[in-house]
Amino acid sequence: MRNPTNEPILEYKKGSQERQELEQELEKMCQTPTDVPVRIGSKSITNELLREQVMPSDHQTVIAKYSYATADQILEAVEVALEARIPWERKPLKERADILLHAADLAGGKYRMRLNAATMLGQGKNIVQAEIDSACELIDFFRFNSKFAFELEKYDPISTKISTNKMVYRGLEVCMLSFFE
Repeated sequence: MRNPTNEPILEYKKGSQERQELEQELEKMCQTPTDVPVRIGSKSITNELLREQVMPSDHQTVIAKYSYATADQILEAVEVALEARIPWERKPLKERADILLHAADLAGGKYRMRLNAATMLGQGKNIVQAEIDSACELIDFFRFNSKFAFELEKYDPISTKISTNKMVYRGLEVCMLSFFE
């Protein structure tokens, strides 16, 4: 794997291609609220517990409608996450890193303007803040941490004549949940 470099920060000068693309994405996102279902594994669930996210600068403009997970759905999500942990940790590091590197490429290309527009509308960030926070830092996180994982994999713990030390990497039992209220 080549050494990563920090993702260049686009300037978004008036009239530039990236500025035009971002303005189009902002316009599109403002016209129709995004529907956000509960995701559990490969299932996409829209339930009756709907909530709205409004723009911080304009509380009359709804930018997303999301399904609020029930307690049973949260428990199911935890179970699905625990089941997915074992096959994920058994994947070779190269395969896991390739997934993250592909995500970095998508965040830097196809989805960059969508990430930035969503950050501007949902968190009230300006163009530069959104570019740095939602695009560049995410891309750098995926690329640099993939590289760091390969470096960690090379580490051979010190052993002695009477004890052998070895490093085993395993998935953590963690479930990511977003809470809104």
